[in-house]
Amino acid sequence: MNWKIRLLVPCLSLTCLMTCTIAYSKESEQLKALVLTGQSNHGWSVSSSHIQHVLEANGLFSVEVTTAPPKGADMSHFSPEFKPFDVVVLEYNGDP
Repeated sequence: MNWKIRLLVPCLSLTCLMTCTIAYSKESEQLKALVLTGQSNHGWSVSSSHIQHVLEANGLFSVEVTTAPPKGADMSHFSPEFKPFDVVVLEYNGDP
């Protein structure tokens, strides 16, 4: 599959997310977003920083990026907390 098509899905997802937050006032508290990344079939190390930039650029989000261990590594200690976040952007399709 073409890399441009693979990049289209996350971009469309971000567009939907941004559209949903238009009504959210910049004077309100920022939404907390978690970008869960690593172990993917695309350049996640580059795209995750772009996702972070897009979310932070409009001032609506404070963003934390968490990266899973490398493929085949011990995942037993990788257990991100989702509860503190308003939004989770999943950019991961690796080991369970």
